[in-house]
Amino acid sequence: MRKTRARAPMRVSLAGGGTDLEEYFSLFGGASLNIAISRYANVVVEEVHGFFEFVGRDTGFREIYSNISDALDGSKTLFAACLSFFSSVYGANPSGLRIVAHVDCPQGAGLGASSTLTVALVKAMARFFDVPLGDYDLVRVAISVEREIAGVPGGHQDHFAAVFGGINFIEFDRSGSSR
Repeated sequence: MRKTRARAPMRVSLAGGGTDLEEYFSLFGGASLNIAISRYANVVVEEVHGFFEFVGRDTGFREIYSNISDALDGSKTLFAACLSFFSSVYGANPSGLRIVAHVDCPQGAGLGASSTLTVALVKAMARFFDVPLGDYDLVRVAISVEREIAGVPGGHQDHFAAVFGGINFIEFDRSGSSR
């Protein structure tokens, strides 16, 4: 049975928080400065047979479904949103998966936990389904999964820190592209 792991670092925002929100940068442009820290979102994707299990070890969260349709229809989580992306865009149709996540800080701590978790989920699933994603593709897919599919509001700077690590200065132009 196949199994893959991924992790991504949290970030501390140093400047420009809020200018990375699409509602802001689509009108005015924006820029942010952040630094990745030694706190992580860790994800394991493991092949199992006959069921789909989503586990958040740090939160005590657990959902089990008997098939992929029920998992995608019944769960409103980042786990399901990410699986939905790989299923619809790349045709991934596994007979069963266990996805286990652990995040080193609580949601709402201001360190970009949900975005970091999304990056780790996308990275782990891309490896599992043998989908080659470059770093900027990983950022783009994670933003799409979190903001559009899962409907989680927020900015875009967190995804860059989670993918690239280190110190990041990111500019957002009105068209939505960033550098």
